[in-house]
Amino acid sequence: MTSTTIDLRTFTTRPRVAARLDNPHVSSGLTVDPLRQAAKNAADTAAGRYATLEAGQAAEMLTKVFPGAHRVAFEISYDDPEVAAKLRAVWDAERRMLWHCPSDGQIGAHPDAVTRAEAEAYGGPVMPDLDTDTRDAIEIRLELAEDYGRGFFISAPETSPLVIQPGGGLTHARWWYEGDLRELTVPDAIAEAQRQRNEPKNMPAGELWVVSISHRHGTTVEVHQSESAARRGVAEFAREWWPEVSGHHGCPVDPPTADEEVTRLYFDTAQDESWSVDSVTLAYNEPAASPTTPARDAVQRVVTVGGVAAQFSGDELDTLARTAGEVVHGDGDLSGPQRELAGRAYRAHMAEMA
Repeated sequence: MTSTTIDLRTFTTRPRVAARLDNPHVSSGLTVDPLRQAAKNAADTAAGRYATLEAGQAAEMLTKVFPGAHRVAFEISYDDPEVAAKLRAVWDAERRMLWHCPSDGQIGAHPDAVTRAEAEAYGGPVMPDLDTDTRDAIEIRLELAEDYGRGFFISAPETSPLVIQPGGGLTHARWWYEGDLRELTVPDAIAEAQRQRNEPKNMPAGELWVVSISHRHGTTVEVHQSESAARRGVAEFAREWWPEVSGHHGCPVDPPTADEEVTRLYFDTAQDESWSVDSVTLAYNEPAASPTTPARDAVQRVVTVGGVAAQFSGDELDTLARTAGEVVHGDGDLSGPQRELAGRAYRAHMAEMA
């Protein structure tokens, strides 16, 4: 009879095979995927615009309920994954307090709030009550701006628990707020939101500029929306790594301020490193018919991928057209076929350039 007893000692002597990828952080990073980098750039841009528009909407609402509103202080708290905003006070351009949260003892002790209360007690204007629904709607706009803008608002000056004494040392300020108090300048927020609204809806698109920098650690790849931005990226790389060439072969200790000069000096000195800037064009013409119409001739899309459009079928050109529009406008997740085609277009373009 065969024994079924397991000898556990054998498990300690058996070699284990490591499940691993070569350079997983490098191989999965954005530097090896220009399209994913472009999509991220578009997403970041869209998030910043959205935050600006929401902040502008909050500012417009505040001017309607508090005519003359100029500066707003509100408390921000982070309850992962939520961001919460609570209005605390509103001032006009003359630094007069128009409103403060009556249930907030800290704000109630603010010198401006005390002045307001004293004026009210001696027959001055009565501070208005802010409607709950109105306040909630304004706070939601501020929460969205902070959430999408990733630290969109600056700290209010009322949040300063410690100050440096003239003779040295620290002391508490005359008045401070213990929470995380942020501020919004109402006219600036409205003006910036209006600027965003006035920008063209259909951005000229399609052309992406790819920076490739070869160095001893490998290759750095970046994607930019303009050639000037791409060349600035090369200059920033040179400044970041300037200590590698500082003082060598006639290089100054500090990097030059001009982008062209810092790029030239760095790469002339670091002779084992090089850079290039190439364009990839995905020109996208908005169709006159419905963009959901599948027939290429019906929607009249024209896509040019470098000079190699003939390598793509009509359906593939349609997919590339949608890809170009979504990358530029930042309004959609790219599908697997879109990513594959865009990568193929990039490789075909680079092969043609070579």
